[in-house]
Amino acid sequence: MSSHDLNRELFKTYGSVVPAGSSMPLVFLVRARTGHDAEQLRTRFIAQEYDFVWLKRKWWSLARPWELALKSVPITYSPEALDAWTDAVDRELTPLEAELTHWVPVEVDA
Repeated sequence: MSSHDLNRELFKTYGSVVPAGSSMPLVFLVRARTGHDAEQLRTRFIAQEYDFVWLKRKWWSLARPWELALKSVPITYSPEALDAWTDAVDRELTPLEAELTHWVPVEVDA
């Protein structure tokens, strides 16, 4: 599934509770082949002011066993903004053959 297809699916899923056009961060999951790749990605995203959530090894996944969770800066909740965001994320992931697997919008603490 392409990142844009993932966006369409998740936009519909969360669209009933997230008003279109609102701005909020996303927590997103990335899968990487090695722990070294996952650490590189963590460093790259932290440098872009993303928050690190966790890094863990999934023993049942052979292709990309390392899973990294990060929280983005606030993003406008619209299909166009989500596509632009995933394009930027994919540019970081592609050299390491990593993959964006899921994202979820999160409320900002008041």
